[in-house]
This record gives sequence, structure tokens and C-alpha cells, in this order.
Amino acid sequence: MSRDKKAEVVIFANEILNFSRNKLLVNLRFMNVALSYHERIAYEGSLATDGKTLLYDPRFVLQTYKKSQEEMVRMYLHMVLHCVFRHPFIDGSVNERLWSLACDMAVECAINDLGLNGVSSVREEKQNQIVSKIGKELKILTAEKIYSLLRKADYPDWTLTQWETAFKADDHTPWYMGTFRLINLPIQQRLCLWRMDMRFLMCRHGRSGWYCSMKILPRTRKRYEYKESQRTNQKRNDRLLYKR
Repeated sequence: MSRDKKAEVVIFANEILNFSRNKLLVNLRFMNVALSYHERIAYEGSLATDGKTLLYDPRFVLQTYKKSQEEMVRMYLHMVLHCVFRHPFIDGSVNERLWSLACDMAVECAINDLGLNGVSSVREEKQNQIVSKIGKELKILTAEKIYSLLRKADYPDWTLTQWETAFKADDHTPWYMGTFRLINLPIQQRLCLWRMDMRFLMCRHGRSGWYCSMKILPRTRKRYEYKESQRTNQKRNDRLLYKR
């Protein structure tokens, strides 16, 4: 691929990420800070974050968007919610596989509970079946509680593999790399990164603390004209992508 072609792909991938963010802002305006916080760096892989930087593979973004626009939007929200719930704030003693799975399960359950338009996934039915099995033992599905259950239950490898397939969306590798760890950020920055959004998302209401956001939203949000820009961006993205 020529240099000009690569540059064009990067620009187009950023347009898709902007579109995904703006589509989420239509219904989650109070999450503007979290959804717009990350710096972006292109790399070879899929989609990942260390809490400060959004790492994205331009070709992966294009392929995912072409396959399913809703899947791309859901993946963006999935990644941001990891940061909102502070999942990358970990130490070296955690079981990386179990912690990653627990975090993915907690985030996907939260997204399903939100019931937003435009973020549906073909995996939701399988996710609900799995959650119904562990939900009997856990009243609130947080990553910490799920992780504790996974460690105690000692599920076989094939079960964990099935669950990873059902819940995984992004790459968690940066969480476990010393140069990317959020734990290395200044304490003031770590504590304040997501404080505003946590006030809305972590209150005690409903199974995962998300039903409260649907009650708070109509009373707190300002009316921004996201919908019109969203429709314009989607038409442009579709025209550019599908003419190739």
C-alpha cells in the first residue's frame, strides 16, 4: 500500500471513529468528557486503550464499520466504559485472562442494560444466556465481583474460551504493559479522569447502576445538534467506503 493510500485510510478511519463517538453522544450527552477524551494513535492490531490513548488499526476500523456500523459504535462505547469503570487500574497480581474476561462481561452487560439504539450485537442472546448462569450468584455485575467468582469457580478452559468469544471486543494488552499502565499517571490525574461520568454511572440503582442514567439524562442534558451532523457523517462515510 502506497504512503498516500495509507494516509487516506488513516483519515477515513478517524472519520468513522468520530461518527461512532457522535452517534453515542446523541443518547449519552453526559458522557461527552469520557467519549472525547482520548488521543488517537494508529497501530497494527485492532482497538485498544491505556486510558489516555486510543490505539486503533485503521484497516480494522474500516473492515468493522463495513461489516456492521452498530458493531463499531458498540466497540467504541465498550472501550470507553472500561475507562469509566477504571478497569485498566490494576496491579501485577491479577490473573490477566480472568480480569480481562470479567471486565468485558461487566461492560457488555452494562451496554445491554442501557438499551440504546444503534449498538445492538448478534452476540447479545449468547451473552444473556451466560449472564443468567452467573447472575444467580451475583446481584450486581461488576468486574471485581465477576473476577472473584471466576477465580473461585475454576471454570474449565473451554468454558472461558466460549465466554471470551461472546464478550470480547477490544484488545487489553496495553493494560498489562508497564509503559502504558494508568497506574503510572499522576495521582491527581488518575483520580479526576472520569469523576464527572462516574457520578452518573456508578450510583446504586438497578443491576449494574445503569438504569439511573436513563432517569438522570432527560433532566441534565443540554440540547446539542448531534443528530444532523451524525446523518451527514454517515452518508459521507458510506459513500466513501462502499465505492471502493
